[in-house]
Amino acid sequence: MALLTVFCSSVPAAPPAGKVEPAAWHTIVAFGDSITCGYGVPAGAGWVELLPGLLNQSTSQTVAVFNAGGNGNTSAEGLKRIKKDVLAHMPGLVLVEFGMTGVGMTGVNP
Repeated sequence: MALLTVFCSSVPAAPPAGKVEPAAWHTIVAFGDSITCGYGVPAGAGWVELLPGLLNQSTSQTVAVFNAGGNGNTSAEGLKRIKKDVLAHMPGLVLVEFGMTGVGMTGVNP
């Protein structure tokens, strides 16, 4: 499994009017299966790859987004890699998406 790292570009220190300031979530990890990983989606078009651009529209902070998606992973397999792929980044926010591989593809309870 490859770990894709995406960094948002720096934005001004003072937020323009109407922008939301993030609290402690300057580091985000998207943790999940092939949907998180972006399987079957053109490069740059997966939801995790699009997230930094969306966040830059609503915050003045630089936010690092790490893609810890694993193709074909169930939640049980994700649990085996949580220390290396999630906790090692010391994230302020973890977005978790498992289920399609476990239920939709293999019939295994995620």
